[in-house]
Amino acid sequence: RVASTQYSTRATEYKSSTFALTHATTRSPTHLFIQGLGGAAYSLTLKITNSPIFKGYNGLATGIALSFRALGAPIVSPMVVAALATGGGAAVALQSMAAFTFLCIIPVAALMANMRWGQLDLPAAGESKASKEVKVASSASPASPASQDLSHYKRELRLLWLATFFGTFPGLMAHGHAAAMMASRGGAAAVGVSMMAMGSLLGRFGVGAVVDKLPARSCLAVVPLFTAACLTCATLCSGSLAVGATALFGMGLTYGTNAVATPVLVNRMVGSNNFSPAFGFVFSAWGVSGVLAPCIAGKLFDLMGGYTLSMAVAVGAALAASAAAVLLPPDAPPKGNGH
Repeated sequence: RVASTQYSTRATEYKSSTFALTHATTRSPTHLFIQGLGGAAYSLTLKITNSPIFKGYNGLATGIALSFRALGAPIVSPMVVAALATGGGAAVALQSMAAFTFLCIIPVAALMANMRWGQLDLPAAGESKASKEVKVASSASPASPASQDLSHYKRELRLLWLATFFGTFPGLMAHGHAAAMMASRGGAAAVGVSMMAMGSLLGRFGVGAVVDKLPARSCLAVVPLFTAACLTCATLCSGSLAVGATALFGMGLTYGTNAVATPVLVNRMVGSNNFSPAFGFVFSAWGVSGVLAPCIAGKLFDLMGGYTLSMAVAVGAALAASAAAVLLPPDAPPKGNGH
């Protein structure tokens, strides 16, 4: 993001789709391994925040945890810039981030030292505590959580996969092109990145604060409509800085909303004991969208010389996300949630 902000004012001088493909194909195996570890830590965090440990406050816990994930960039970025300024290059910057990560892991490991996997077990919706205990007792490993056949949720998980794919599409497009989108309108690249990040942060905090009292499905259905409206205005007012900034804010807002509402909905749908495989399937939509959205935006920029058509595609994605969410079965916050 630092590099994107620094050089985005010259983004129109380069073929953005070529840059995106080159960036994707030159990542080292070590980088991909680190990304994989990060994804595993992300999923484990959501497993914990949606467990009985935070019963009644699962959405709030998820929102707070993922908000700190979004805050990681402004915390780490100055450190990276300082490391690059020393002349040590990328190697020094990576070593600095590694040391910072290690220091963060120590207190986390200490806090989680006494946590056991069984504490994260929660029955699926409609499954009684007694039936869950029978399943645990009859399982081969008493310490392992009970599980259900996820084929019972095949339709729901597929719909949620679509809602996640289309719902994250605008935000992931903005992740790769927010700076250039604002620069193409004559604005400061940093403003584009900041507006997208602000929307994402508000989505995580805001949805986290209300989803414990509201259906998660409603959040996934309503917020993309706001984003679609903002993007529609941006396509019609291609020269307006204010409208463009608002559109980037909306793209980030839907992205942040999905980050919190999706795992909460998965948890309500299948229970914490089935959360990992179910969310693993749904989360794959995030990865597919992350590959396609920036490349599509870059290719359309190369063809059209601007981002108007890319934003129009994002409008369609937001509307499709809302439609998929509406088709999901109703979910309700657990009773006695303490709010």
